Amino acid sequence: MPQHPATDRLALFAMLALFPGSFFYQLSVGLGLIPAFAGGYFGLACASIFVLLGVRYGFRTLGKLKVQPFDTAYLGFLLYFAGVAALNSLTKHDDEHLTWHLTAVIQCATVYLIFKGMTGRSKAARRFIWLAVSGMTACIFYFMENGVFSIRAISGNTENISSYQGFALYYLICSIIAIKNIQTRTLRIISYPAVTYALYVNGARSEFVALLIFIVTFEICRSNFKSLSATSAMILLLAISATLYSGAVNLPENRVTRLLNLSEDNSSLVRNQISEQGFSRILDNPLLGDYGSYEKGYYIHNILSVWLDLGLLGFIYFLMLILIPLVLIGGKITLKGKSDAEHAFIFSSLVACLVLLIFGKYFTYLMLPAVLGYYSSALQQITANPNNSVSRVKSDKLIGRDGKHPD
Repeated sequence: MPQHPATDRLALFAMLALFPGSFFYQLSVGLGLIPAFAGGYFGLACASIFVLLGVRYGFRTLGKLKVQPFDTAYLGFLLYFAGVAALNSLTKHDDEHLTWHLTAVIQCATVYLIFKGMTGRSKAARRFIWLAVSGMTACIFYFMENGVFSIRAISGNTENISSYQGFALYYLICSIIAIKNIQTRTLRIISYPAVTYALYVNGARSEFVALLIFIVTFEICRSNFKSLSATSAMILLLAISATLYSGAVNLPENRVTRLLNLSEDNSSLVRNQISEQGFSRILDNPLLGDYGSYEKGYYIHNILSVWLDLGLLGFIYFLMLILIPLVLIGGKITLKGKSDAEHAFIFSSLVACLVLLIFGKYFTYLMLPAVLGYYSSALQQITANPNNSVSRVKSDKLIGRDGKHPD
């Protein structure tokens, strides 16, 4: 049986330093265990990792004198984004949006480069990732109060401490990678209650929904009987929703439970108003959009945010980055019986990302560059060694040829 390439050690170290590292650093600062010696940590860690991985990527690219096509596409989008931000800063003298967006560009590029190195299957990598997820889960349960995990509330200080959304992102990114690395369905099913409840008590609705979508889609993709699995999952989700809505089961009250009644949720009402205002600006200038025509934080909380900031061209460009991999991988999954973990991970993550972007996330949401980086690496392993046995196995997985593949 051919051996899969090991996980890139530098990428693994960077992923652990960035996501679990941010979680534990901010937890420690919030509890008063350490001073905030690195500010909010995530931004500084991103900048440092960007330099390390960026320099290495540059040397490797120059050495081969060849850039992987999907890298060109995604990094080209980030350059386009940065160019629009810089141009508008010069014409509108808007340094606040420029700083924010250039920071977002660096963070997206960093996460993309990290996940290009996460496609290997080393046992050590799986253990480190699951150790990190287990540690974060234990901390969430231990430090939650009245069914809610909020380090800001515990510390009484919001400076240098992420919001619930930051903690949820760190946890979600690590969890989906950990789930992908579990080779047996039984072990995955055993782990699901803990990770889903951990995100529930965190209170981040988007990440909670994303995890549920990822889990359901992943298990359907991994099943030999996709139609039956999809039907069973739908019935189960409807039954759970009906049970929660009826009040038969009392869960701790937090932002997630308000999903059952969004018409009375103030946050949802405000976001709807912002979206309506943003859409009106798009209609006023559909070709170029209206970059930065909002106060920081009051952006459109859905995929139309890219149209408003980057115009119609940027919107189409962004959609293609998501839809092309989604359609290609989705087509192969549809034609196969039991899909391999790589296929299932890419497709499930993209589905979850697309749902979040449609209903509630700004277009720089970091789950997307993570899965696109993973997708790019999977393609690169095929094209780099087309005659290698490992590459042939990888190629069979990605293009849907017949054959048995290791789980």
